[in-house]
Amino acid sequence: MQLRRVVCCLLLLACTSAAAQLPAGTPLQSAQQLRAAGRFDEAIAALRAILARDPGNGEARLELAFALEQAGDLAAARYHLELALGAELTPAQKDRALLDLRRIREASTTASFAINTLPPVRSRTVVDAAGNASTVTGDSSYGLGVVASGRLALGDDLRNFARGTVDWRDYGGRLDDFLFGQASAGRVFRAQRTTYTAELGVLASQYQRRHWSTGGLLQGGATFYVDHELTWSTTALARRIEFTDLKGATANQAYLFSDLRWVRPGSIAYGVGATLGASRASDDWRGFDYGELRANWLREFRGGVIVEARTGVGLAKYGAIEPGFTRVRRDVSGVIGVDFTLREWSIFGLAPRLSVAYTRVDSNADTYDSRRATAGVGLTSSY
Repeated sequence: MQLRRVVCCLLLLACTSAAAQLPAGTPLQSAQQLRAAGRFDEAIAALRAILARDPGNGEARLELAFALEQAGDLAAARYHLELALGAELTPAQKDRALLDLRRIREASTTASFAINTLPPVRSRTVVDAAGNASTVTGDSSYGLGVVASGRLALGDDLRNFARGTVDWRDYGGRLDDFLFGQASAGRVFRAQRTTYTAELGVLASQYQRRHWSTGGLLQGGATFYVDHELTWSTTALARRIEFTDLKGATANQAYLFSDLRWVRPGSIAYGVGATLGASRASDDWRGFDYGELRANWLREFRGGVIVEARTGVGLAKYGAIEPGFTRVRRDVSGVIGVDFTLREWSIFGLAPRLSVAYTRVDSNADTYDSRRATAGVGLTSSY
């Protein structure tokens, strides 16, 4: 009899222990218990499974954002917080999501890398060291380009940051070889529902493997959390460029970028934006005024496929007649493109991305007309 009681007690303890290891309740409650127990990978997998069946489940998406944040994937947490804010949540949940989103934006370390095809260039105006200009016709050569960028959060509170960009285009030593690099450092500041940034940087570029320019930049920005669905970001950029192989040739440039992002239920986000820019150069034909309007649409589909469609139109009007031309140049440009990101294939926090785009430029200087279809593959910070 005593032995039977001991065996029953042992069986009861075993069942209790097993039950404690298996979260109970609805799938969402089970995932919440896994997150509370520090089993983040399991919680993330369970929450992704819920969202695969119901992408508009705001509470599950919010839980996924918190789990990703605790697991250290801030870029992915930021993405899901943005989409959660467009879903059905309680006011308290939305307030918490907004606070987390602002903090994650400040602390995010991001990276991206892409290899792109480069269609041939029709022509370019080339200026030599003496300031003489000539128009060179392209030889129908295709090329490859590499674009890489990254942002590193620094400091105990992760509010300092450094970031950089490299853009390299190679046509095999032909007409339009180009190298551009930019690096900057700055700090994030907080105020109510607004995040401000300020940064200083340097830049350098090389054209046709022999013409160099260098410069510096000053940039300030602000992100306003208008409400739980609408975010407004604006950035002012000023930079000075010196063309080192043309003594005394400089350009002072200023740009203003402004973008609205609106998130909606069902993993959908819309964006519209505009850019105004001006360049005033010591040789007037390098000066220009520039304007652009753009729009994008983002949607997450089943299987972690994120599709972003984008389009934009721009107008550039130059300040004086270019050497070798008879009239002031004006360019009208347009672009349409689609990006596909395979979120569930991410490795080391980077997910593969495929991009295709078509760009058209119509200029009153015919040699600058172009029609370009491009494709690129790369990696980007995980969603």
